[in-house]
Amino acid sequence: MHVPMNLLSDSTILIAGAGGGFDFLCGLPLAYELEAQGHRVIFSSYSFTDLKSVDCESLKDRLYKITSLSLLRNGTYFPEGFFAKWYLTKNKKEIPVYCYNNVGVLTLTEYFNTISSLHKINAVIVIDGGVDGIFRGDEYGLGTPSIDSISMIAANECNIKEKYYVMTGFGSEGVGDEVSHAEVLQRISDLVKNNTYFGVTALLKNCGAANCFIDAAEYIFGRMPAHQHSNIVCSILKSISGEFGFNAVNTKTEINPIWISALTSMYWIFDLNGAAKMKLFYNKALKTDTVQEISKLIENYRGNAAKLRMTIPL
Repeated sequence: MHVPMNLLSDSTILIAGAGGGFDFLCGLPLAYELEAQGHRVIFSSYSFTDLKSVDCESLKDRLYKITSLSLLRNGTYFPEGFFAKWYLTKNKKEIPVYCYNNVGVLTLTEYFNTISSLHKINAVIVIDGGVDGIFRGDEYGLGTPSIDSISMIAANECNIKEKYYVMTGFGSEGVGDEVSHAEVLQRISDLVKNNTYFGVTALLKNCGAANCFIDAAEYIFGRMPAHQHSNIVCSILKSISGEFGFNAVNTKTEINPIWISALTSMYWIFDLNGAAKMKLFYNKALKTDTVQEISKLIENYRGNAAKLRMTIPL
């Protein structure tokens, strides 16, 4: 798995999950390759975990440091904590996952700066499990854009020097026609024109990065009920194994299967500034500090105009 990034030697890199839940885990294959090159990697996650129910260190009001020792007092949804335990077992060392939720652009920018100061971060990679983060705001359907947009804009505004946006899981969204993957390709072409597209890489069956990802996913899924397993992660796993077409990748997708192909396990890599500033609401989003504020802002930009769904001639 080749990672087309121009990083300084021995960098410390923050891999930040963009949209909640398991996005941070989609960054593990990148971490595997970057660590093999001599870089140090830590993680952050815009989390769906009930963080107030976790016994762990709190750095700020809603910024938590999750380690292998962190315990969830109530519930079963805790991918970040299970990941930290897996990483310690697998690599014989701790790796922190900094978690936050219910924060907007202003606060998350501050949190990224805090993490950067603690670890002397050289680069940040915003990893998006799914492809809707690349949308600028006037597409046919946006998927779930609010949290992705917060993560991308906050990371772009923080004081870390090198910044990348990476997405994976192509084809796994929009089964109900809410997302047009043709428009994803159109946005990629826009970034090609602006020289802010760096290329693709892929998880290949039986390679080290893929095996690492599979092992971590199975460890985490084994400690959570089936209805909490990630559709995106399950889709990537199916793609790695060579599945094609509509698949029920877990118990949640038996009625509405997900479309899987070799594209699903590819990683598309961009300059974060180029991808983030495509968003038509970027400047106004800088003043937002809740998910509700940015959701309303996006709705206002979309207006009531109907748009035809773009399709791919395949």
